[in-house]
Amino acid sequence: MSSPTGHKSPMSAATASGAARSKTGRQPVAIFTWGFGGGAFTNLAVALARGILGADGGPVDLLYLWAGPDESVEVPAAARLVPLNASRAATAPLALLRYLRRERPRMLITMPTIVTLPALLGYRFSGRHVRQKTQFIVYQGDTLRSDIAIEHAGSLRLRTVPFLAKRLFPWADALTTCSPGVLELLKQDDMPLPNRVQVIANPVDVDACRRNAATHRPSHPWIADKAGPVITTLGRLVKRKNHPMMLRALSDIRRTGLDARLVIIGQGPELESARNVAAQLGVTASVSFAGFLPNPLADIARSDLFVMSSIDEAFCLALVEAMACGVPVVSTDAIGGGPRFILTGEGGSVVPATEDAEVLRTALVPHDNDAALAAALYRVLIDADLRSRLAAASRRRADDFSPAVIGRQWLTFFDSLTG
Repeated sequence: MSSPTGHKSPMSAATASGAARSKTGRQPVAIFTWGFGGGAFTNLAVALARGILGADGGPVDLLYLWAGPDESVEVPAAARLVPLNASRAATAPLALLRYLRRERPRMLITMPTIVTLPALLGYRFSGRHVRQKTQFIVYQGDTLRSDIAIEHAGSLRLRTVPFLAKRLFPWADALTTCSPGVLELLKQDDMPLPNRVQVIANPVDVDACRRNAATHRPSHPWIADKAGPVITTLGRLVKRKNHPMMLRALSDIRRTGLDARLVIIGQGPELESARNVAAQLGVTASVSFAGFLPNPLADIARSDLFVMSSIDEAFCLALVEAMACGVPVVSTDAIGGGPRFILTGEGGSVVPATEDAEVLRTALVPHDNDAALAAALYRVLIDADLRSRLAAASRRRADDFSPAVIGRQWLTFFDSLTG
């Protein structure tokens, strides 16, 4: 039974998954995250399921605490949604233990860390007969200590997470990180790691990004009725995204006489702080805090430039989404190395073609240099040829992160664990 929007309900997804399971005779790959109400980890888990299924690595179970997908989340029809009915991550171990004993998935992938830690407890106490059948894979998609220091320094509970990770991560069979920089940070923090470790980029549904961009009109008036260059950005207004840096860069650009404007798409606790910075810089009239947009890629795709000014990025889904739409991009070389990995491929298995790597490297600037960010943005905005080459290179590079490509990398990793 489909919903009115055409998305599969949990009941129909479970039925489809059961049919696929009976045909393949394989135990499922289970992906466990906190929920499917939207956001980066929703997109990641769904895209990973699509990639594994597309590479014939299914069936796939999508486990979550209690928040199921809303109508905006396109769960693959062949993926089975499995609610654990746990109110929060800390109460999940017992429910997960019951699932593991019942279903015996051949792989269990968990994300983010706040979910992984209780999941490891459930796995540990599921029994040896379960652990012999199921490989536990920690997906590490954040910078852990760095992210907590920037965003959650005042939270005693979250400051204990690295301490717990050091004690629980060795219980896993394997660990993947979404960029080489994250793996390097784990090593610098003396994190005990499982024997099997692999860097696998996040999957991004680039085809869906392009469809959304092409089939919806931009909703922001500065983009729908453009009167000058418009820069866009997408992400929560939190400290690590460092919106003040891009506001200072905008101020520098406007002082050159270029009438550029900035549309900030997203919400978050740093909104008022960012508004205050814009007022202090005298750029309030040139900045739009657009908040939530139902189809942000329609606006981003028709902007002149997309920017990220983060201090810390383990990956950066929004950056790849913009690149998929053929938008020129500029990003800081954030702690965690996500943007560097995306733009240059350093340390990964798939790197851009030589001519693309050259132009994409120009889009990367230090995360602590306001002048360099302003100069890079200005250069792209005034140089039509550079803008065109960067847009084309970005679009081609985004294909390297499609679910089909990343799904095959995951299947190769699975084979290495069981071979």
